[in-house]
Amino acid sequence: MPPSVAERAVGNEHPRVPVGLDVRSWEERVAAVAACAGQHATQVDAAARFPAEAVEAMGAEGLLGAWIEPTLGGLGASIERIAWACGEIGQRCASSAMVFAMHQIQVASLVRHAGDSDWWTARLREIASTQRLIASATSEVGVGGDLRSSKCAIQIDGRVGTLTKRAPVMLRPRTISGRYARSHHDIVGSFQYCLRTWGFTGTIRRKAPRRRRR
Repeated sequence: MPPSVAERAVGNEHPRVPVGLDVRSWEERVAAVAACAGQHATQVDAAARFPAEAVEAMGAEGLLGAWIEPTLGGLGASIERIAWACGEIGQRCASSAMVFAMHQIQVASLVRHAGDSDWWTARLREIASTQRLIASATSEVGVGGDLRSSKCAIQIDGRVGTLTKRAPVMLRPRTISGRYARSHHDIVGSFQYCLRTWGFTGTIRRKAPRRRRR
């Protein structure tokens, strides 16, 4: 397979500690991740497994904090650069590109709604400094693909809240996760909350697929 546009600009080596864009270009960072993703793509597809090597490379290049402003430790990349990176990585491994895209969507939500909150600002700094992957469980069984409607609801007992959600797809949880749910079981499905879990304390169970009737 011929090299992607980004890979023509750089070799396969990359530093383990993210540095500023003024030292290492965006194209070089993306090229290193694309090369790593391509190297393991066949194994990832054959085993239908999580692209751990590519995600590790994303962290090493600082791409998991790309959307976050440099003042908070991120790279301050634009949406155009993020989209371009998705295409470059996707040429080598579609699974890696999807994980990258889903993570960036979650980060973009945090960046947009953090406002002047000291707590959320600290969380953005944490993502940038630790390069943690944000998990995502937005889709749900039984809503017909309507992401603006939820069947599951938050259950509050005193100061403890619990949520049980049947999600057909979930990005591998790494400390932080985002999921949509109704704020109460008696409320309409379109009245949603987006929950952010800092420190994964839930249980993931895989249900056996239903057998199709012949």
